[in-house]
Amino acid sequence: ASAEVIAEAAKEKLKVSGAGGDIKITYGGYNLDDEGGDDYFAYANGTRISDTDPDIRLTKYDGEYLKFNDTETNKLTGIKRDVDGDGRVDGSDDYIVYNEVYIYDAYGNEIKLAYDPGFVGVGNISQIRGVDYVLAKIVDTDEVQVAPVTKKTLTNDSERNRDFAVPFIDDWKAQYVGDGSGGNLYLWNDDGYQGSIPITSSSYNVTDAAPDTFKDVYYIWVDLQSDGTLKAWMARKEEAADNSLVDGQSALGYAKVKVNTDGKSVVNELHFLSDIITLVRDESVSLDEEGYMADYTDKELSIQRESETVVASGQTLKSTKKPYNNFLKRQITVDSVGDSDIKITYGGYNLDDEGGDDYFAYANGTRISDTDPDIRLTKYDGEYLKFNDTETNKLTGIKRDVDGDGRVDGSDDYIVYNEVYIYDAYGNEIKLAYDPGFVGVGNISQIRGVDYVLAKIVDTDEVQVAPVTKKTLTNDSERNRDFAVPFIDDWKAQYVGDGSGGNLYLWNDDGYQGSIPITSSSYNVTDAAPDTFKDVYYIWVDLQSDGTLKAWMARKEEAADNSLVDGQSALGYAKVKVNTDGKSVVNELHFLSDIITLVRDESVSLDEEGYMADYTDKELSIQRESETVVASGQTLKSTKKPYNNFLKQTITMTVTGGEEKAPELEIVNEDEADKDMNLVLIGGPVANKLTE
Repeated sequence: ASAEVIAEAAKEKLKVSGAGGDIKITYGGYNLDDEGGDDYFAYANGTRISDTDPDIRLTKYDGEYLKFNDTETNKLTGIKRDVDGDGRVDGSDDYIVYNEVYIYDAYGNEIKLAYDPGFVGVGNISQIRGVDYVLAKIVDTDEVQVAPVTKKTLTNDSERNRDFAVPFIDDWKAQYVGDGSGGNLYLWNDDGYQGSIPITSSSYNVTDAAPDTFKDVYYIWVDLQSDGTLKAWMARKEEAADNSLVDGQSALGYAKVKVNTDGKSVVNELHFLSDIITLVRDESVSLDEEGYMADYTDKELSIQRESETVVASGQTLKSTKKPYNNFLKRQITVDSVGDSDIKITYGGYNLDDEGGDDYFAYANGTRISDTDPDIRLTKYDGEYLKFNDTETNKLTGIKRDVDGDGRVDGSDDYIVYNEVYIYDAYGNEIKLAYDPGFVGVGNISQIRGVDYVLAKIVDTDEVQVAPVTKKTLTNDSERNRDFAVPFIDDWKAQYVGDGSGGNLYLWNDDGYQGSIPITSSSYNVTDAAPDTFKDVYYIWVDLQSDGTLKAWMARKEEAADNSLVDGQSALGYAKVKVNTDGKSVVNELHFLSDIITLVRDESVSLDEEGYMADYTDKELSIQRESETVVASGQTLKSTKKPYNNFLKQTITMTVTGGEEKAPELEIVNEDEADKDMNLVLIGGPVANKLTE
């Protein structure tokens, strides 16, 4: 029983939550209304000011404010509520919550959001939080009453008849008898006919002219149309009294109301304000209203709409697909790491990190843009594309990040592949290739970061390469072992001569071994070397005009070990292509990868230093994958490295949910226990079979 209690307690304490969970991405979009056009700030007088204009500044007094306008519609827009929950705010039910920004305290970086419903007088209709309200009554210079409004349009009839009356408000029915110049509005309720209201073309607020049974309960306004139809709107007096707006008090879900009237019929100012919002310089501050954020940078104010999407760990977010195209420059993949970190993987098109733009070119050197439709998968194995750089015009390509700094521009970072072989167009298959550039025996080139020399051509389909040792010797006037320098392994060497010729003298631990005659045309001098040297090494030389001698050597044993046979694997590559004249000239020498199958409209990992291949509409793009890890909840600024590589705008990522995992614990007795288990002994005595 004790063991059971302890096991359950241990499971609860050791439980891990969040591992492999979903990732919530929160981002902002500058288009506040989603209805087209660009939203911008304008002063209340309507003068347009760009939302990056330095004149938009926080000023020191409460009262100056900025409005949101739309360039296309020129309508007042602003912070809207997503009523239908579709993630956008362009629906007919989506309404404005705030459309102005009040400057509250510049020194404290404080603002208030404001909504101006646009009331200018009694009887005006406007929308507040998605509901149509009428300004029912001006009580005083700092108090008004509003109420939800009921709107009706009545056609005209020629004579009074209850059968033609239509529903009006609550249990009331109404009929208009007259024409476009005037008439009467007849009213009935459940108690029968109640009376009429005389109507003229100038009638507006007709509450006092209504029957007592109607005007005791309702306000009513009318607008007679020239075609004889009568527009009427009503509000309940009780609801108007309940919705009394007093200057400085809260109302209708807003923190504060600003009211200023003439005390009779004209509204000078009516605004609904939020609580004070404190801005933080260079940070996004949530406005806590339908996911909007305010950015305050260098006294410039930007308000954007926050959107939110949840993706599963490991999901690829395509920069061309909604909603990711709102905030992504390019495709990324996000993974939750444990319960607190998020790993973001994205691609960068610059393959070499050395400036310029990488592009594909055919082997003959003709440049082809990496979005050119002529870059197509063709039907045979053999045609290939090279990577070039527009600025340096150097051969570039897929490089290995040897120093592990996340970039591939270091002196130790080397090219792994610099060509793309077309393998099978119908199967969307390619091979990556590396051309080291060998053209003949004695040539030096780099393979996977190591300098190799082409040591021997064995046959038309076989060559041998070996790591090379390079030395440069100065010239001396006479042979002297004391002036000999380390050459290769235990050998030392001295060059005696000048720029036209001389001798290369060689010593090892057994003493002087002999010399190699050198002329200005000397190159492969292996056969002229002493037997003790040429039995072990290949050697090539290049005499310089200043009398220095460049020499490079390779061990014959290593060359034999690195035999490259056409079609076989070698040096970490899946396949080698070898084509020579069988003597001294290399026609073709390439190192190839395994077959890579492209997927149309998808990124395929090339499994080599984080590169990806995109294959879309028969156009091929290869990009380098980068990876960054951020803590859950961290804000990623689109203007800061490395996030500016893949973000259009600032976003926040948070690990959410995730699988809860508890350790597997079981209770065993002495017959079930095993010495390979991790055991905790509960109770005693301990001198028993279980502890043994």
